Amino acid sequence: MIIDFATSAPDDARAALQADIVIVGAGAAGITLARQLLPTGMHILLLESGGPDHVDSIQNLYEGRVTGTDYYELRESRLRFFGGTTAIWGGRCARLDAIDFARRDWVEHSGWPLTLSDLDGWYAGAQASLGLPAVAENRMPGFSDPLEGRETRSAFWQFDEQFSRFSLPACKDLQRAAT
Repeated sequence: MIIDFATSAPDDARAALQADIVIVGAGAAGITLARQLLPTGMHILLLESGGPDHVDSIQNLYEGRVTGTDYYELRESRLRFFGGTTAIWGGRCARLDAIDFARRDWVEHSGWPLTLSDLDGWYAGAQASLGLPAVAENRMPGFSDPLEGRETRSAFWQFDEQFSRFSLPACKDLQRAAT
């Protein structure tokens, strides 16, 4: 069930919502987590700040300053509606690198409270949920790197051919779920 608080929910409906688990954000992670939890019988509330499609006034909530390495403007590189940024991801999937988690003096606000090894056990399940083949240590089976051992390393992207799997039309299972 979908309730759009901006257009249809009475004020008392917001106060009446109860859930065992609240997931904030209906992007790839939030939708995947909601789908994993549905069979448990728990009442799950999936909150999304945007609606079913792009709305400029909501997208403007992403305006902000990018620090560190030059990157696209936040408002242009993130999407605030059901399915989130997966609407422009093209199905690209890659493992993170250890440096993605590290505190770096030259990158403001860098550093995570977990490490790459904390995620290692979860990659196989993530790849299976997207129908991607297993890739060990960011290597494709049968690939031979002629520069191996030098100051380079190969990295691979995998592509989820069902790149719209997180769009609202592809999430009928979540729409049908009881409140």
